[in-house]
Amino acid sequence: MRNVLIIIGLALIVGVFVIFTNRNQQLQNNSLQNVADARVPAKAVPFTKLAYGPHSVVTKRVNYLITSPTELSELWHLVDAKGKIPSVDFTQNEVIAVFAGQQPAANYAVTVSKVQDSSARMISIMFKNPSSNCASQNAVIAPYEIIVVPTTSLPITHENISTTTTCLE
Repeated sequence: MRNVLIIIGLALIVGVFVIFTNRNQQLQNNSLQNVADARVPAKAVPFTKLAYGPHSVVTKRVNYLITSPTELSELWHLVDAKGKIPSVDFTQNEVIAVFAGQQPAANYAVTVSKVQDSSARMISIMFKNPSSNCASQNAVIAPYEIIVVPTTSLPITHENISTTTTCLE
């Protein structure tokens, strides 16, 4: 019986550790239904774009929440951002990085279109995909965008918005 209690206790400790560790690694994929059910009026959150571009070493679709200068330094090495690492006051701000993953042509892009607070902080991520009749430039890219937002204690979630662009955009 004592061994069973020890195993259950260790499992609980590991579970709590994993939950808190993952918050700093990736934005949570919380159900959007929970946010809508709360009926709390959404408030626009100002954000500043730090960097964006078509090339990163991140080849899968992922979002990151950055809460320290060390994490920002590690992130900066994943992208082709120009210039030195920006200074961010992490006592008042946090950084969100969105990656579209590897894409087969140069006409793909990813941007944060808006950030809103209600019962959770909602990050709206716009994916721009080229129309099927656009000529492909046969360039493999991995688009990204990095923004700074005020720190929040709210849970963070996101919504993906996909749009198809014309060949002229």
